[in-house]
Amino acid sequence: MRFSEDTIDLILDIKEYSGGKLRNEFELSALIEHTIYRNNQKIFNDIIFKAKFLKGLSRVLAGKIENNESREKLFSEYTEEIKNFTELIKDSVSRLDPVITGIFMQKFFELTPECFMNLNLLIEDLSVCKDFFNDKKFSS
Repeated sequence: MRFSEDTIDLILDIKEYSGGKLRNEFELSALIEHTIYRNNQKIFNDIIFKAKFLKGLSRVLAGKIENNESREKLFSEYTEEIKNFTELIKDSVSRLDPVITGIFMQKFFELTPECFMNLNLLIEDLSVCKDFFNDKKFSS
């Protein structure tokens, strides 16, 4: 898949914003190319919003929660949001070249510890995208 100059420039800006910490540049580029530059900005906004929410929720779950009922409720919400997030991305990439779709499925959506780790890294990268666009919006 060849990416447009706009996508490449945007990824470079986000990478610079992140301090060079993006781990899934190719996958982010594919999502950006397919959503932002193909008139599906709302889908990308939904993806990055959910990523930011999941990142925050995982931080809460990683902390000390005294009440077991609260912990169970948060864990249930996290599980539901991960399902929604993965379905949103799966739906977006299903319209891409089958090779790209296969890369996403193999890297992020198989039920293995490695895929779950990769999915969390993608969530981290997409959360950076959300911060980047928020900063860009509020600095204008």
